[in-house]
Parts: sequence; C-alpha cells; structure tokens
Amino acid sequence: MAAPAVLVEELADPLPQDQELAAEAPETTETTGLDAVSAGETTLTESVDDLVSVRTAGEKLVLHAAGCACSACRSAPAESDPALSNAGGSGGSVAAASLGTLDQLADFLETQFWTDSNTTNRNFNLSETGTHAKSGELTYNTSGNLFDANGLTTGRANLVDEAFKVFEATLGIDFQKSSALDADFDFSDNRSGAFADTSLSASTVDYSWINVASSWNSGSETFGDYTFQTILHEIGHGLGLGHQGLYNGTGSYATDADFTNDSWKASMMSYFDQTTNTTVDASFAYLSTPMVVDWIALDDLYGPQGYGINRAFLDDTTYGFNTTISAGTSAVFNELKDWIPTTAFTVVDGGGDDTLDFSGFSATQLIDLRPSDASATDVYASNIAGKEGNLTIAPGTLIETAIGGSGADSFRGNTADNSFDGGAGTDTVVVSGALTDYLLTLSGSSLVLQDLRSGSPDGTDTLTNIEFVDFDGDTRGLAALLNLVDTTAPLISGPSGSAGDGSSTVSVNENTTSVTTFTADESVSWSLSAGADASLFSINSSSGALAFASAPDYEAPQDAGADNSYELTVRATDTSGNTADQTLSVRVLDVDDTAPLISGPSGSAGDGSSTVSVNENTTSVTTFTADESVSWSLSAGADASLFSINSSSGALAFASAPDYEAPQDAGADNSYELTVRATDTSGNTADQTLSVRVLDVSESTGTSSGSSSSGGGSSSSSGGSSGGSSGGGGGGGGGGGGGGGATSSSPSTRSIEVSLDGSADTIANALLSGAGSQDPSGLTMVVNAIGWTGTVPVNRVVRATTGGTTLMAKQLNYVSGQLPADQTDILVEGSVLAGSGQQDLVRGLAGWDLIAANDGDDQVRAGNGRDIIDGGSGRDQLWGDFGRNYYRGNLDGAADLLVIKSDQHLVNWWYGKDGNNSTGAKADVIEDLESIDQIRILGVTTEQITVADASAHGLNGLGIFADGALEALYTGGSLNASQLLQQVTGDASDAVMANTQGFYDWA
Repeated sequence: MAAPAVLVEELADPLPQDQELAAEAPETTETTGLDAVSAGETTLTESVDDLVSVRTAGEKLVLHAAGCACSACRSAPAESDPALSNAGGSGGSVAAASLGTLDQLADFLETQFWTDSNTTNRNFNLSETGTHAKSGELTYNTSGNLFDANGLTTGRANLVDEAFKVFEATLGIDFQKSSALDADFDFSDNRSGAFADTSLSASTVDYSWINVASSWNSGSETFGDYTFQTILHEIGHGLGLGHQGLYNGTGSYATDADFTNDSWKASMMSYFDQTTNTTVDASFAYLSTPMVVDWIALDDLYGPQGYGINRAFLDDTTYGFNTTISAGTSAVFNELKDWIPTTAFTVVDGGGDDTLDFSGFSATQLIDLRPSDASATDVYASNIAGKEGNLTIAPGTLIETAIGGSGADSFRGNTADNSFDGGAGTDTVVVSGALTDYLLTLSGSSLVLQDLRSGSPDGTDTLTNIEFVDFDGDTRGLAALLNLVDTTAPLISGPSGSAGDGSSTVSVNENTTSVTTFTADESVSWSLSAGADASLFSINSSSGALAFASAPDYEAPQDAGADNSYELTVRATDTSGNTADQTLSVRVLDVDDTAPLISGPSGSAGDGSSTVSVNENTTSVTTFTADESVSWSLSAGADASLFSINSSSGALAFASAPDYEAPQDAGADNSYELTVRATDTSGNTADQTLSVRVLDVSESTGTSSGSSSSGGGSSSSSGGSSGGSSGGGGGGGGGGGGGGGATSSSPSTRSIEVSLDGSADTIANALLSGAGSQDPSGLTMVVNAIGWTGTVPVNRVVRATTGGTTLMAKQLNYVSGQLPADQTDILVEGSVLAGSGQQDLVRGLAGWDLIAANDGDDQVRAGNGRDIIDGGSGRDQLWGDFGRNYYRGNLDGAADLLVIKSDQHLVNWWYGKDGNNSTGAKADVIEDLESIDQIRILGVTTEQITVADASAHGLNGLGIFADGALEALYTGGSLNASQLLQQVTGDASDAVMANTQGFYDWA
C-alpha cells in the first residue's frame, strides 16, 4: 500500500502576543479507508486541521511519541494557552457577517460547520441497534489509554468527571468512567494544545480522542477558569458540535465571524468572548456550562434518540443559595453560588416547581425568568452578583420563583405564575402590560398581579418585599398600588337570614338534589370550604347553585350525625381574592313516596290488572277508587283512545257506546285494553291495566209471532197482558197474546220486580229498561233458585214465578251460588235459569248454564256449552246441544227425551287423532233414566251407536259410544246395556259445532 499523503498543515507564523486567547489546535479527524486495510498495513485518519492517529488492521492504535517528527505529528498548532497571552481576538467591524437566530446558530454547530469544512456532520448512536450502538451509555477514560499511558492528573480527571456530570444531568445520557482501552472518549495531556479527534463510520461516531495539554492554562485544575471551559468545548466536539464560525485553530471576530452575534454569551463553541464581540451586552466571564445555543444543538442531535434537554432536573429544583442539587449530581450546579460571580451559566430544567435563589448577594441584580426564544437573535440574560449577562435560561425551561438579595434588584417574569421575593433593598418587578391590564389583589401581605389580557402573557404573579412595579415604563410604588386593591369581603345572601350573615338554614324534601342558590353583592366564585357533610354536596362556581351529589333518602340519612341534618360551609371569593364564608344547615324532610293503591272492578286493591264486562250500546264502564286522594288519567293501552276518565271521580267511560256487532278494539274481538293511572298529591303514580269485555245484548223487546222455541205466546194460552211502561210483549200466534210488559219501579230505587201472569211470557234483557235506564248495572232482583237465596244483580239471574214461561239467558254473566247438596260452590260463565211448576220452555243459548225446569212437561234447550239440565218431574225434553252436559230427570214414570249431539267428528279433527273422545272427556252424564225414557244422539246413524261398560276409561257407568267415541255416561238406575241401547235412536244430521272444553269433573 502506498504511503499515505500528508493531510495536515502547519501554522505559518507564531500567534501574536497581544491575542487574549490563541486559536484552537487540531480539532477533528475522520477515519477513512478502514475497510481497505489488509493485514499488517496501516491507515491514516484524516484531520481537518492537524493531528492524526494510526490503527493497524487489527484495530490496535500505534502511538507516536510526543514530539514525533513524522509528517503527521510535527509542529501541530494547538489551542493557545491564555497563560501565553492576555489580549483578546481582533475586534472591529464584521465583514459579510449576519445576525442569526439562536436556531440558526445551533444549526451551524451541528451541520453547517461540517458541510463548509467539506466533512461529515456527526453524532453518537445511543440506540440499541445499528452502527456503533451505545444503548444510551457513553464511557470515558482518563486513567491511561492507548493515546496516553499515564492519563490525566487527578485534578484534571476531576474536571472531566464534573464536565460529564453537567452533560448527563441535562441530557440524560449515562456517562460512565472506565479504564477500558476502547472507551468512547479517551483523554490525554501528553500532546501540546487542546483538540478532539473523532473516529467515524459515515456520520456515526465510534470514539473521540480529546487532548488538553498538561501545561494548558498554566496547569490549572479548578472550576471557573479556561481549563474547565476548554474541557466542555472539546467534549462538545466529541458529541458532534463544530465551531460557531468557519474557523479552526485560530480566528478573528473582525474577519472570521459568520454571525454578528457569535460569542461566548450564546455558545461555548465560539472563539470570541463576551467583550471581543462588542455587539453583545455581557461582562467577560468564563463558562461553567454549555450555553443556550449549545443546548439547542445537542437537543437537535440527541433529543430524537430520547436524550434531550427535557430530561434535565425534573424535580422541584432550587438553583443558587439553598440549592437542592447535590454535589454527586453536579458539583458545578451545587456550587453555582460560588462560581457565578466570575463565570456564566445556562440553566436547563425539564419540570417541577423551580427557584432561582440569589438571596446571598448584595450587588444590584436583574433576575430574568424568561426562557430564551430560539427564534430570537439574542438570549434573555440575567445580571447576577455584579456581572452582566452571566445567567441565561434555555428554551422550554420555566422557572417559577426568583429570590433577590440585599441590593436594589429587578425581576422579570415568564408566562407561568411567578413568585418574586425582593428581600432587602428597594426592588422592582417589571411587567409587560399597562396598569389597567392587571387585577390587583392581596394574598396575605403580598401583592398579586393577575394579567387580564388574552392568554395572560405574564400569568399571575405574587410580589413579596417588592417596592415598585414597572408597568411597561409606568413605575408605581407599592403604597399607591395597595390603595387600588379591593379589600372588602363580599356579602353572602343564603336561604335564610340577611346578607352577610354567618349562617343560614334550609329544608328540602328527600329524593331531590337541588338545595338552594346563594347570591352575593358583587361578582364572586363559589366553593365549599368546610363542613362535616361538605363532600355530599356540589356548588356551581359561577351561579352559586348548591345541590346534593346524590338525592338524599330520609329513611337512610348519610349526614355525619345520621339525623337528616347536613352541615357545610359555602365560600364566596370576589375578583380581588377577598373571601366570605357562610355555614349552612340543610334539613331533609320526609315525603310521601308510596304509590297509591288502585281498586278496580275486580281483584284486590293494588292489583296490577282487573277486568270488567259491560253491555254493548252503553258508555259507562266502571269507577276506580284509591286509598288516598289522587287524580286519574289514562296512561297506555292499545284501546285507551276509545275511553275517557274523570280525573277527579275515577269514572271510566267509552267515548262512544260500543257496538258488539262492530267492535272497535285493536283486536276486533270486543276485548278492550287500556291502562288507568292514579297520581297522588306527592306525584307518586300507580297503574292498573284494565280489560273491558263488551257483551252482546238482545236488541228487540219481543217476537211478533208465537212459537214454542222463540218465546212467543202459546196457542192454547190466553192473550198477552198489556204492555208495561217499558213496552208490551209480542203478539201471540194462533190467538195467543204476546208476553206481558215488565213492570218498572222508580229509577231511584235501582231495583226491579218482574210479575209474570202464567201465559207464555218472555223476559229478555231489553225489557230491563223498565227500570228507567238502558244500563241495568246495579239493579237487583230477589231470587230463590236451586237451593240458594240472595239478592244479586238482575243481569245475573232470571227466575220465572208462574207457569207457561219462556226464559232466555242471553248475555247473562258470572253466577256464584250453592248448587244442590251433591255439588259444591262454583264460578260459572253462563246462566242460572229456573222454570215454574207449569209447562215451560227454557232456553240457555251459548255458555255454561244451570237450568232447572221444575215440574211440568218442559222443554229445555240449554244451547252450546257445558250445562247442568234438571228436567224435574213430568214429561220433559232435555236438549244439550254441543258440550259435556249433565242431565237429570225424575223417576216419575213420565217419558223423558234426552237429545245429545255427537262431538266425535269435530273433536277428533280438533285434537288431530282418533279416539280422543273415548276417554270420556266429552261425555254427557245422565241420571234417573227409566225404560220409558228415550236418548237421541244427533250427528251419527243408529248403526254407529253402541252401549258398553265405561270402566275401561276409568269411569263408573254404562257408556254410549258413537262411532267408537264415548258420548254419554249413564250413572244411575238399574238399566242394563240392552235396555239402554233400546232407548237410543239415531239421526243422520251432521254436527256443526263442538265444545272443546276438556273437563269431566264438575267440581
């Protein structure tokens, strides 16, 4: 491999003796050609300015002895030692320099310097992957390494330790001291000058070698001078920072500055101190920390990797006197009060409630808490301990509190709520707005300035031991300002008493949250300040409306005394911060929270539903009652719109009379559904669902011609009686008169007595109008029917008292009563009909009927449904029609005819299988048969009828079977099967209906 070319230059002339700080020596080198090195060959690192180091292909560094005469090492210039000269760099006018923002200055350090130097910008890779990954940790060696076997002196090594503590405390990078030969930073002092040599792969730093000659700055090993600043500067190079201008080794502000604001005031990477650059206002001071622009640049390089200035001093931190920073964290910041009188600091803080405490200084100070603005061209600087511009604050850092010393100090706040304590001396706070932009209040003995402008740029500041306030050039004394402060507390008006009273009371009902609303004599904000039960309440800070957090329950009090008396204190705070308190006692009252009990037309009080049946063509339905005073309404139901209810009386009525033949209910089945609501005086409600059944009624007063089955007069009977006040009966056929009219009683008696004259009379519902009303509800009739006596509603029971009478049970409803001794009390849908001792025609129509024809030759047509038919003595015809019927005759020697309709065909179709009726579930029961009696089963032919013992079906008696299905059961007398079969005659007519009830036991 050919010998490498010489890449270094020598300085042509020695530095002039009047230069305060000499130019910087060889600075940065870039490793090149490592990948092309073969075994035993060497590579040369390219230096921007001067010095090189040599590695073998095995990665061992070959050291050249101090004073080596090789072309790479000879006569290398170094940073000038301030001990050699004391004159500053050349001042004067700046050629082609511009005023840069702090961001632009930082960008030059991290990028532009390297670009303009025809080399590569650089930084460490602090991640866990990639080229030269460091995983957030950088090591440094000061004890002896491949560049300097002896390393640094103890004093110099301590300065390196403290320099790295500053970087670690601010950026969060873990800098670890190491004796390893492959550390990330190697320090030496065996070369002349001060320089940093960086080894790169592309733009990623592998390691940096930093040399600060042992004789540098006369061998100084202390804080607060140029040695410590030099170490900070060279570490800055190692981390990736260039110079503030395109100079390297030497430079003149007049000829080499790229920025007119290039100075130590903003950056440690500048060659020009605060006085060399005459455009900045700052005293000469060495640097104890990197400055604002340096931190901006380092944050740009390492913030994206998670190691930025937002990690600095996150706790509540005090800087200066009474510091909270330990020497272990940073001796530099721990001793800030000792070094700031002669050096410059930049404070970087990532969070917490922080304080600058310069209370120990007597010099006049300016403490400016404003963080520097990266878009501005100058930093915000404080004047501390007699120096000018020696404390700056990094962008993004908010310091909340400043404490002055015994001099005449001035304070400037930031956007946070600041606290200023002037201490002794005559002190001034400077704000950015006019006096009228602030609300002045007191907090104890401190004056509070609240910025009322949009965004509150000055925040709310508290001033203690401050004698003057400068309102943007308008300076006011404290005494004058205090005269402007409102110190009068507001007067509170509570629910009782007078304005300004210290206490008040209020009573509220349980189950509500609202309590009361407080007022005051001025604009205030409301809060709860005390009280055993305050946590159970909330108050609107603007309106003063007080409320329970959750509604109280009288039966389960939550107050501290568990006695429904709640105690709390309400506070009013006016715009000046004056406060007034009022103690409030809230008494919770018991209220009726029990819903009323509704009594409807059926069931018990409080039932959720009830039923009622009413005749068609009437509007009145029923009247509801409750156990307390209520108002009535209709709350729901498919048919509610067809009704109205009296809100006071509870009387329910159809809006228009229903017509059975034209039902208007939702189901079109004459069953109307609605919900009635009762609301008591406390607002409690109860609902009851009502089902209203509309019944069909006879809509004629008599028939026009006589007929034994229609209720007309008998041809052998005398003429009908004269019509009553409600209308006469129908005319009799064959000379027979019509039925007599019903005799009506006074409507006020609400009762009716019906007299029958024994000639084929007819009673139907239409004749009940003789009571003076089309609505028979409430009418009663004295009844003596089948073993029980009582007074019941007339539309329940009809009984004939004379012979020759036809009774019709149409539309008669529920009946309860005592059946003959061998039966039990029952509830039957149907009728109880009783004939006389004469020749009667009793017609039950559909429904469950109890029919007693009594003596005489009677014809009973029970109609469809399950019926009990007692023909009594005489020659009777008992027609059961469809349904499981109970027939009873008398063993009186008269021939009776029992007519039974066969249910088998429709029953078998209905249930879907043959022989279902064979169980006896539909069989009619027959008692007291004689051989003279006849049984007729309709719907089948004679050859389909058989008689056999029914015990196989679990029944006791002889069964009459029609086409294999049990139709009738004979349970009395001594007829045998043959005799019983002889009584049965057939009929070819087909059944048209069937009762599908599946009962047998009448009980």
